[in-house]
Amino acid sequence: MNTRNVTITSKNQITLPSEYVKALHLSQSRVLGAEILDGRIVLSPKPALGDAMKQFWGKHSAKHPLTNNELKGAIRTSSTERSAKAK
Repeated sequence: MNTRNVTITSKNQITLPSEYVKALHLSQSRVLGAEILDGRIVLSPKPALGDAMKQFWGKHSAKHPLTNNELKGAIRTSSTERSAKAK
């Protein structure tokens, strides 16, 4: 893929070229890690919340893919249950 120019806005934001977003299957609100390596800024996709949860707990057995809100709710419920057991 060719190198593309991006511009830093007054709010220190950049827009990624759509071909890069499509090539990496990124979606809106996806978190990217940023680091400086050899004088370059390197962006790397971080696992989506669902992917991170699968890695942490293993594959879920839901009948449909869970939304981020459903996953967050499950985390809150699990945390509340663990707190209640600890008391």
